[in-house]
Amino acid sequence: MVPTGAAFFLLLVNDNTVLWLYISTATTGMCTGAITSISVSLMTELLGTKNFGVNHNVLVVNIPIGSFLFGYLAAIVYH
Repeated sequence: MVPTGAAFFLLLVNDNTVLWLYISTATTGMCTGAITSISVSLMTELLGTKNFGVNHNVLVVNIPIGSFLFGYLAAIVYH
């Protein structure tokens, strides 16, 4: 999660090049992919297998909602 947060703060770099945008986008994508693949085994260890489907859907739905809200906040700050 630390690299994801750092990648979002890289969007605040006030530079004319788009290098920081590419770096932050790539870092966010890699971290999101890692979180998605780890979430299944982690969720099973923490919450058990009794309500696996419901727990997994609640866990996975936070990724797009959080990305949308934080992306919107980053767009407001960047603008």
